[in-house]
Amino acid sequence: MATDETARLPLAGRVAIVIGASRGIGRAISLHLASLGARLVLCYASNAAQADLLAAQINSSSSTSPRAVAVRADVSVPADVKYLFDRAESAFASPAHMLVSCAGYGRKWVNAQVVRVNGEFI
Repeated sequence: MATDETARLPLAGRVAIVIGASRGIGRAISLHLASLGARLVLCYASNAAQADLLAAQINSSSSTSPRAVAVRADVSVPADVKYLFDRAESAFASPAHMLVSCAGYGRKWVNAQVVRVNGEFI
């Protein structure tokens, strides 16, 4: 039987990496996962200010700190992907349990194809 804590925070103790977390759908997903108790690695490609702001927002709403860290990574680059997972493990002393990919690609179609084809499988 679930305790009140696990019923209220079903993702407590879990680590999620959210790619494209700084804006839009990725931001909304990050906030939702945080509300369910997940610890988050907020992956961004270029918007450090918004990623840092989101991490600060999530961390300020928790007595357990940090609950979120912002990490710059290009998921089409294998070394960056490794760094992303290493950073998750070092920040939270646990490997990632979830990976959510919602990176925006803008108008760079060629780069979008590289990320879509390579990034998800690295």
